[in-house]
Amino acid sequence: MHDESAGSLSLQCPACGWSGAAEDFDQVRVAGTVLIHCPSCDANLGDRDHALAHAA
Repeated sequence: MHDESAGSLSLQCPACGWSGAAEDFDQVRVAGTVLIHCPSCDANLGDRDHALAHAA
């Protein structure tokens, strides 16, 4: 899930439920693509567009 109401984007990890600002999630570059990873459980949330569209 994402929330832009406060001006800063927040995400919630669908695997462990950890939530925080999008900037708090790890960004890992793999083969030229930046993937978003949960800093709590290291779940791969996909690329930024996918993470914003499908995070639970």
